[in-house]
Parts: sequence; structure tokens; C-alpha cells
Amino acid sequence: MKKAQIPAGMCALAGQIQKIKDQQKRLGLFCEDRELLSCPPCDIEEEVTFEGFLIVVKRSKPNRDIGLRFAAIDEKKGVYQCPGCGKEIVVPESEI
Repeated sequence: MKKAQIPAGMCALAGQIQKIKDQQKRLGLFCEDRELLSCPPCDIEEEVTFEGFLIVVKRSKPNRDIGLRFAAIDEKKGVYQCPGCGKEIVVPESEI
């Protein structure tokens, strides 16, 4: 079976897309590259603002950023740390 070759133009485009995603993350924007996180015991979850910023809110008070952020422990494995209790949170499976 023949190996498919990826055109050079597509490789360059993929590199540009990755640079844009990296820039979005540095600016605090959500790149939609994973599901949103939550920690039910702490009553907190991530939300995305109209402008695209990733924020953390109390479930009981949505749309109100509490200033905390889930910290990446291992992004490739989808493991993050809850900013409230320190518990490891695994990114939920996509429903799509």
C-alpha cells in the first residue's frame, strides 16, 4: 500500500494554524481543542465569554469570573488540576 504524501502547502498551513492557537492560549482565549472542565465538589466550571475568553465561574453564579484557572498537569493526556481543591480533573470525552 502506498503512503499518502502531505503536500508542502498543507504542512505550512498546519504550522500557521498551530501558531495562531498558541497565540490564542497566551491571550487567554479558548481554542475549542478540548471540552470545558468542571469540579462539582467545588461548584466551579469553565465557561467561554462572548469574546472567546476562557473563565472559571461558580455554577451557582454563572457568567461571573472568579479569577481562578484550571492548571494543565499533562495537556496531551487531558489532565488538569482544580484551582479550588487541587484534585486532578480529566477532560471529559467529546459528545460529538
